[in-house]
Amino acid sequence: GASRTPEISSTPPLTERGKGQARDLGRRLKQENIARVFCSPFLRTIQTAHEAATQLGDLPLHLEPGASEWHCLDWFGPSAPRPTSAAAAAAEFCVAEGYVPVVGGVGYP
Repeated sequence: GASRTPEISSTPPLTERGKGQARDLGRRLKQENIARVFCSPFLRTIQTAHEAATQLGDLPLHLEPGASEWHCLDWFGPSAPRPTSAAAAAAEFCVAEGYVPVVGGVGYP
């Protein structure tokens, strides 16, 4: 039978085009008086949110596992994208200090 495993090995980083689109989004949202930026803890969403947030006055990112899709490990197998920890994200991006996610990471696949 056909394999149900998608042809991905990990979460690829955002392309330069994607970064530009995210900056465009941030410039568009600048007039909306955005005070907080929430994103799921996956690399591409963190990168997207970061690029948009830089256009909004370098707002810190609030990593929220509850904003994530669920990756069925039975379907993805070992290539399933893995969430980025807040500590790892903070090493590279401006992450809100002290933010407690609404949905904790316990039991999150």
